Amino acid sequence: MEYNTIIIGSGVAGMTAALYLKRANVSVCVLEKDVPGGQITRTSDIDNYPGFISIDGPDLATKIYEQVINLDIPYFYTEALEIIVNDDIKIVKTKDHELKCKNIIIATGRSPRKLNVVNEDTLIGRGISYCAICDGSLYKDKKVAVIGGGRAALEESLYLSKICSNVTLIHRSNNFRADNSLLNEVKNQDNITVLTNKKVEKFTSVDNKIASIIYTEENGSFQELVIDGCFIYIGQEPNTTNFSNLGILDSDGYIEVDENYQTSVEGIFACGNALHVHDLVDFVTEESVLAGRGAAKYLKGELNTSSALTKTANGNGISYVVPQTYRLDNVEDEITFKFRVRKPYHMVKVVIKADDEVIRTIVKPHMLPAEMEMLKVKKSLLKECSTLTFEIKEG
Repeated sequence: MEYNTIIIGSGVAGMTAALYLKRANVSVCVLEKDVPGGQITRTSDIDNYPGFISIDGPDLATKIYEQVINLDIPYFYTEALEIIVNDDIKIVKTKDHELKCKNIIIATGRSPRKLNVVNEDTLIGRGISYCAICDGSLYKDKKVAVIGGGRAALEESLYLSKICSNVTLIHRSNNFRADNSLLNEVKNQDNITVLTNKKVEKFTSVDNKIASIIYTEENGSFQELVIDGCFIYIGQEPNTTNFSNLGILDSDGYIEVDENYQTSVEGIFACGNALHVHDLVDFVTEESVLAGRGAAKYLKGELNTSSALTKTANGNGISYVVPQTYRLDNVEDEITFKFRVRKPYHMVKVVIKADDEVIRTIVKPHMLPAEMEMLKVKKSLLKECSTLTFEIKEG
């Protein structure tokens, strides 16, 4: 089977890119090893998606999936095990097939990070879950624990408090990575108990079902918490292991892209949460359209594959492609540099260099992941230099 474009992943990002390409009359198919929707199927309420005052994640995923099916976009429930680049042809290997295409959009998103403690793997689906909206109803009027200290852990603790008789939130430190208002709401909920500075050591089981959590106190003593279920929210990891052979990943396993959302391999694009971006669905959708547009241009020969972007080392990882060096002979009028952080920073410095000389330093205070920063530099202001470089540093 051969397609112009193969999209790997059917979260919001992947399905949006598929819709855009199909309407552009591009032959496209979608590969997905799990359910349509990706991470949003684990979200209870979404109130920042255009067209809906409020909608839960599974319903939004279903509506987008129905659009994909109504457009007769081929949809295969299979995993992309490897990508092989053979000149202009790309081959996506699955368990049963080898699919050929001219370009690829990787939209594989992220998966929940595991604790990697004793009995965790064996008790998944037997009391351990990473999705409260999926499995919370199984623990109605029962005792559960939530492990984590970020926004997701706190939000899901509140969600579960409306279903379960008691929720114990366990965090390894006493510093939470969430707004104080959210933390106060959790602490003021009568049936939520907050335990800080506790390290989870292992899970115990009875009759192949979770029975308790064993954790250590600051003084090293062991304690046991008897529970009926446990929900783990300690962050996420990109689903990009199968693409490590392409040389398109940064040190954290996220995919690096240029301004067209193309990777360093011509004809391979990426969008969504496999990049270093925040979790808001509206930005993921924007990136999907841009990746789809880049893929469509590549097929028509309209995309400048000798891009003005020369990718160098990924720096300290504040942005998903930094530093960026632009060759001025490829720039007509002005250079636009966009970046956003993947975690809150008290201060971020943008250092602009003409060739190797620093010409300007811009300080951006109190940057949050939901903020996109854009800097523009007129080419006419740069004299007798061949490159312009933007470097991002923590202040």
